[in-house]
Amino acid sequence: MEILNENTPERNQFFLICFIALLGFFLFPLFISITSAGEPCPIINGSTIGQIAVWNGTYYYPSINALLIEEADSIFLGIEGGIGLLLNGGNITANNFFGNWNGSSNYLLNTGDTATGDYSFTLGNINIGEGYSYLYDEVQGLMLSKGASDSVYTSTFVGEGAGNTAAYRQTALGYYAGHSNEGDYQTALGVLAGYLNTGDYQTALSYNAGRLNTGNYQTALGRTAGYSNTGDYQTALGVLAGYLNTGDYQTALGVLAGHSNTGVSQIALGRAAGYSNTGDYQTSLGVLAGHSNTGNKVTGVGYEATRNNTANDVVAIGYQAGKDNTVSNQFIIKQTNINAVPLIQGDFATGYVGIGTTSPQNTLNVIGDGNFTGLLYGNGSQLTDLPAGSESDPQWTANSTLVGYLASNNKWTENQNMTNQNITDVQCINFQNGASWCGV
Repeated sequence: MEILNENTPERNQFFLICFIALLGFFLFPLFISITSAGEPCPIINGSTIGQIAVWNGTYYYPSINALLIEEADSIFLGIEGGIGLLLNGGNITANNFFGNWNGSSNYLLNTGDTATGDYSFTLGNINIGEGYSYLYDEVQGLMLSKGASDSVYTSTFVGEGAGNTAAYRQTALGYYAGHSNEGDYQTALGVLAGYLNTGDYQTALSYNAGRLNTGNYQTALGRTAGYSNTGDYQTALGVLAGYLNTGDYQTALGVLAGHSNTGVSQIALGRAAGYSNTGDYQTSLGVLAGHSNTGNKVTGVGYEATRNNTANDVVAIGYQAGKDNTVSNQFIIKQTNINAVPLIQGDFATGYVGIGTTSPQNTLNVIGDGNFTGLLYGNGSQLTDLPAGSESDPQWTANSTLVGYLASNNKWTENQNMTNQNITDVQCINFQNGASWCGV
């Protein structure tokens, strides 16, 4: 460094360079401060190509209007320098960006109207890096994600807060649809649809549908359908259908259908059908059918059919058929609005069928008259051509003297109550002790 000890032109040139550098170091902040008043930086080379632009968080220097023509071989300094740069058909190569977020969100516009702020994309693409989204007013508008493990973009999110970048193969459309979802293979469409879902293979469509669901293989369609469901294999269609369901294998169709169900393998069709059911293997078709049922293996068809039923193995068809029933193994056909007594009621356990009675005592128990146009069989024998009797006692049915009598062997086949009855045209009576009596 002997040159610094001598008064030579080289020494003087060295100190001049150092002075200029120090001056620039101290004056550069002042330069930024001055330009913040709106004064543009000088354009290098008198062109908009190859210039220095400084962004202070509010303005570009040179001003943004000077940058609308073309930007190439330029330098952008400062936090967010070059962000949102409007390039009119220009080429964005060979630019240099310095500072936090410099150069991010640059895009290419071919034609534009600076008065309205409208721009038309006729050439070029918008390239958004992984983990970033297309924004509207600083909120997410559109985002693609590779999810937790995919190497390609298999998840699509549209709407503010929609989707979860950690989810696997998720499609979410709507405000916070699928937000914080942890389940795989989710499709959520609607405001808050599939929100906070943890179940796999979920399809949720409509406001709040499938929200807070934890069950796998859920399809929920309708406002709040399948909300807070924990059962697997649920299909819920209708407002609040399948809401708070905990049973597996549920199919609920209709407003409030299957709401708060806890039974396994439930099919509920109709408004509030199967609501608050706790029985397993329930099929309910009709408004309020199977509502509050607790029995297992119950089928109710009709308005309020099997509502409040507590028995097992019941099949009830008709208006309020089987409502409040407590007897198991019943088959009921009934229209309560017409007749409180069932048209037909049978017992699966005994095989008894009753007509006009709720408690049949025989294979066929008929309360009322019977009209037969065909043959009547008894004990394997055919009763036919029964002779008419001569008595007029009304207790003899069909005016016949052969009630309980078989024409094939001329013997009574069961005990007969003969109190106050007349027997005519009898030849002999044989008694069990071997005695007999024959008329004269």
